[in-house]
Amino acid sequence: MKAIPIILCSLVISLICGGCAVGKVGRRVEKAKDIVKECWVKDPFIEPVASGSSFNPNNALTLARVCRLVWETDRINIQKVSSQWNARYLFADLPDTHSQYLIFGNHNYTVVSFRATQSKLGDIWTVLKYQEYEDNPEYKAKKIYEDLPRGNAGFREGAADCFASGLVEDLNNFRSGTGAEKSPLFVTGHSLGGGIALLVRQKLEAAGINVDSVYVFGCPVAVSGKLTRDSKYKETEASIYKSKFGSTTFFHRYEGDNVPLLRPTNKMYSPPGWSRQLTANGAMSEYQEYRTMNIFTGGAWCIPWLTGMIHNHNLERSYIPALKKGVKETQF
Repeated sequence: MKAIPIILCSLVISLICGGCAVGKVGRRVEKAKDIVKECWVKDPFIEPVASGSSFNPNNALTLARVCRLVWETDRINIQKVSSQWNARYLFADLPDTHSQYLIFGNHNYTVVSFRATQSKLGDIWTVLKYQEYEDNPEYKAKKIYEDLPRGNAGFREGAADCFASGLVEDLNNFRSGTGAEKSPLFVTGHSLGGGIALLVRQKLEAAGINVDSVYVFGCPVAVSGKLTRDSKYKETEASIYKSKFGSTTFFHRYEGDNVPLLRPTNKMYSPPGWSRQLTANGAMSEYQEYRTMNIFTGGAWCIPWLTGMIHNHNLERSYIPALKKGVKETQF
């Protein structure tokens, strides 16, 4: 009988991911000559600057645009946009977990962005691995899971795959090639990409790579809210993460976007960082915690044409326009 809720939950998540994946961040532009006409591309590009624990709305907007770019995946389009934004890039597509990351920037800054969910079985399977355990024996044997906080097993596997495939080497080589070794490094991601970004940040720091700040958008629960196995102070994984990196980690949730709330159980959860809810007019309000959605409440919004969930989770239609309105109009 215990298997029935798990199967139902998996079905709900599959419907959600399969139904809205293509619409999450907007349509993919097929022709390189057309992408530069897109609003999220053609607006003046403001390079991110070191912000640390000070939230920077310009950084939020810029990093959301880079999150949109990594989803494009077409290298010709990435090249076209990178050139227009006066930046260089390195794009990695990993076959094992279908994770993809984009290292982007110039001598003034570097951004590492992780791709959101697409309508592919590999992505859906990653999201479905919500249990909080290590399930890839290869990565575990090589100790790649070390320094990754416990949380969503699929996100952990995606993050481990990035490191096993040479993320640290790619990042160091890119920063050396652009002369950005001493420039600020930002880590970002939307949706599934945001979950991977959070986990990656801690392992980068353990590898001696300083991250200025992390900005994530529509990010599901990635770092566990359960008590750690070895903490004598009864701390949760999320509280430990927050004590280390919370002041420089910024969560964004657009109003009505329920993907960050998705979880197999209905519990209170506190994101391990500064959490802000965006409204359509660009206003932001802080929140400390929220209640996750179980399989029954989750099923109520998996029909996108009744709830507008796809639109609310969409970078191009919701997050980027709202963030743009939050930035002073004189900068555009």
